[in-house]
Amino acid sequence: MAITINGSGITSSEIADGTIVNADINSSATIAQSKTASLVSGDLPTGSVLQVVHYHYGYNSTTITINSQSTTATGISKTVTPKSSNSTFFVWITLQIDSNVRYELSLHKNGSNVITGNSSQDHFAMGNNQETSNGHHQINGFIKTDNSSTSPLTFEVYGECVGSGDSFVINTHNWGENALIIMEVEK
Repeated sequence: MAITINGSGITSSEIADGTIVNADINSSATIAQSKTASLVSGDLPTGSVLQVVHYHYGYNSTTITINSQSTTATGISKTVTPKSSNSTFFVWITLQIDSNVRYELSLHKNGSNVITGNSSQDHFAMGNNQETSNGHHQINGFIKTDNSSTSPLTFEVYGECVGSGDSFVINTHNWGENALIIMEVEK
């Protein structure tokens, strides 16, 4: 069918739905975000950040004392609902620790340690009594874990003392922030 252009050109009512494809759109065209709001994670390329959540356990919060040789939940946790069933989570952990004893820290996802293998290597950080003279130090950890569902995931830091009768404290002296930063990325 021939199109006749009258005066001011072609209007959108004269273009059949579905006839304009990606190749027809100029690369410098500005498209309103409202037109792309319905994109889902499956439409995004590998490596796209789907979401970032942050848990802040601040300066003036109650301290957490770990005094067990068994893996113990610290209460520093965050639940996140995945946007995709085919994604990877990157978790950054920052903790302020006061300790003059040996300890280990691990990250658990839905109650299971995300670092598996040899039990002497199933933690993201460990401290000992020779790290600092006053016992205070900051721990930073980075962990990657894959995901295969959209069911909620709870990430939580666990700790344990190496020696019998030992203890260590998280969030002391108001020297810094304790935080989990969780980023979901499309595979």
